Amino acid sequence: MLKRKPGQDGARTAPDMANKKPRYEAFHKPILSTSNIRLNNNDYTVGWICALSFEMAAAKAMLDKEHPDLLNDLNNNDNNSYIFGEMEGHNVVIACLPAGVYGTTSAATVAGQMLSSFRIRFGLMVGVGGGVPGGKDDIRLGDIVVSQPAKGFGGVLQYDYGKTVQEGRLERTGVLNKPPGQLLTAIAKLQGNHRLETSRIPDFLTEMANRYPTQIANFVSCGQENDQLFEAEYDHSDSTDICTNCDKSRLVARSTRRGNNPLVHYGLVASGNSVMKDGGTRDRLAKELGILCFDMEAAGLMDNFPCLVVRGICDYADSHKNEQWQGYAAATAAAYVKELLSVIPASQVKEMPTVQMVTPEADFDATYDNGTNSSGVGTHRGGDKYITIYDDSDSELASIKDGSRVSPNRDDDRYITIDDDSDSGLGNIEDVSSGNGGSTVEEDSDIEEGINEGGDVGWYDDESGEAESELSSDD
Repeated sequence: MLKRKPGQDGARTAPDMANKKPRYEAFHKPILSTSNIRLNNNDYTVGWICALSFEMAAAKAMLDKEHPDLLNDLNNNDNNSYIFGEMEGHNVVIACLPAGVYGTTSAATVAGQMLSSFRIRFGLMVGVGGGVPGGKDDIRLGDIVVSQPAKGFGGVLQYDYGKTVQEGRLERTGVLNKPPGQLLTAIAKLQGNHRLETSRIPDFLTEMANRYPTQIANFVSCGQENDQLFEAEYDHSDSTDICTNCDKSRLVARSTRRGNNPLVHYGLVASGNSVMKDGGTRDRLAKELGILCFDMEAAGLMDNFPCLVVRGICDYADSHKNEQWQGYAAATAAAYVKELLSVIPASQVKEMPTVQMVTPEADFDATYDNGTNSSGVGTHRGGDKYITIYDDSDSELASIKDGSRVSPNRDDDRYITIDDDSDSGLGNIEDVSSGNGGSTVEEDSDIEEGINEGGDVGWYDDESGEAESELSSDD
């Protein structure tokens, strides 16, 4: 584990790596490679979302290759700023929440805009969180918590959402979706690996130090001696960020760990729209719900952006929380994700359905559109609602959207099914080949997108020029 060493002026300094041969040298280059090959938005299969800028920096530091920015491939409604790159063979697109705008709603907005521009197969919410100390898990600062289904929850629960009942008690309602099955099976494989061999997280952290030697001081461990846990009922003593003036007699006595490497814990992440900064409330909720850590974003993603939540523990979700451990916690979380991706074949991910195909009731507002009629865009508009269909360059049929609902589709090179919501105001599309009105558009080799003389957009027989199935402006 990388550890901070105090300099003469008390500043944080990077560890001395000059005489130490990194263990990762056999399987990774120490210098980040920059690729000159510009990919398009359909090439990126993994969507990585961060809440804070230093979390995004840690994610970037874990890339094996950094790709150039995309120039004109983003949707017009996509306001995100992205970092593109390759990690363990996967093409990854990384986004961060707007500066100063946090919480579940902001996370959902960033995810929705990402999905409007990319054919993501699964998502990752990676960053820091407040850990629940004590118990059998014995979580320490710098450890990693990974969302995993438990106690009837999918891995993430929104602890501040529900209805107020007798005596002001909050009765929580609803269950958020669990991570995609492919990620859960990868977790199981990684857990098995860790029973027989050491984690690669320390190697990835050392690699990060070699790539960024002048900046690494912000991402190294503060040391076990600075991992301080105060009694739950003892509040921070003053307005300063650090606990210099806090009563050290109120520290909880804990055994020193053997070794300095972070541990990985699997279980429930509690998410809400407010920062958890109270030890008593933390412990009460943890006892009631079996929570391992707290965050402010994950609950906004799980239903519409199938993802895994990975949190590096930077504080204990009490009044003593400060920024001292944030950089290291962000780095350990990013390093875990890199190790997880290493056990998932990139070729397997490319064959997975896109997020748009497996979230039939996503509430994202951005149009999913590749921005050009020449590649097969047909548009039907009714008032302020719309439906967009396109066949992209690799002949996969895209999702259909009416402004508030992404309909499920099927990609077997024969047809695309449109789920026509009865109250959407967007009428059925007629299947001319069968003579029946319905919600299936046949796609044959001799049918292509076009516009007839009346201005109607649809599919036309490329030999006769007659419409096979139309989307017209007055359907």
